Amino acid sequence: MAKVIMTCGKICSGKSTYAERIRKENNAVLLSIDEIMLAMFGQYAGEMHDEYVSRTEKYLFGKSLEIVESGINMVLDWGVWTKAERAEAREFYKSRDIDYELHYIDVTDEVWRERIAKRNKAISEGRLDAYYVDENLAAKFGAIFEPPSADETDVRVPIYEIRKITCTEVDEALSLALEVFMEFEAPDYKPEGVETFKSFICDETLINGFKSGICPIYAAFDSGKIIGMMGMRVTKTHINLAFVKKEYHRRGIATAIFNYLLDDLRKENPSLSEITLNSSPYGLPFYLHLGFAPQSDEQETDGMRFTPMKYTIQRG
Repeated sequence: MAKVIMTCGKICSGKSTYAERIRKENNAVLLSIDEIMLAMFGQYAGEMHDEYVSRTEKYLFGKSLEIVESGINMVLDWGVWTKAERAEAREFYKSRDIDYELHYIDVTDEVWRERIAKRNKAISEGRLDAYYVDENLAAKFGAIFEPPSADETDVRVPIYEIRKITCTEVDEALSLALEVFMEFEAPDYKPEGVETFKSFICDETLINGFKSGICPIYAAFDSGKIIGMMGMRVTKTHINLAFVKKEYHRRGIATAIFNYLLDDLRKENPSLSEITLNSSPYGLPFYLHLGFAPQSDEQETDGMRFTPMKYTIQRG
């Protein structure tokens, strides 16, 4: 039986990005109110905006039934900001014996405002077709939004800050890498391999490269603390470090960091065609899932076991 996934969260919290991701993961059809409203009316629908939104919502609820009854999964992307809206949506599908999940995109105020600024900049530069959210609109919508309770939420999706780290954050990132390596990677290596990694991560040339910014490190932050990181060689085509703190495993953080890294590198170098790395035995399943392909069988150098892998960047 096909299922319906409804995204919930503030405006500009990352709902649409998340909806697109789970659409692909679930081989689903995505229905978005904003997509239709922007296509029909552009940025301004005038005094009839709320009425048009209401009509569009009713239409999409009905259309979603046709799609689900055809055996196709659905992703609905329009926020459901209030408890009453969420209750109505759940009852609509449950009363028809249709599997329904609410996925709550939970974002901190700091990250939310950063996302609004980034989105508005992209709109102003003509790189994004979406609603411009000024301070008044953000305040209005923020006041309307009622965070869902645990009883309402089937999947909570925390959104963390992701960015390049500064020189003052390098030591914290490398400390995290060593900590995670010792717990999850070291058991797969001989003592020689463990010492090789320790020597590598303490190498002054490597550290200076990270601190100067020549070799970038991308990281995810929770309340200002680094919870995951990916470091790159000076060529910016090879990932040489990738670690996420234990308590944040299986939350999509490494995937989010990689996607941010990939977007950033492509902006800097539009002709970038591939990213390479040497995967540890522990990391191999994750990289395969991410889309990396092995380039040879497992190798061993100085006690370090690894599989050379490549991610081919698709065009268009």
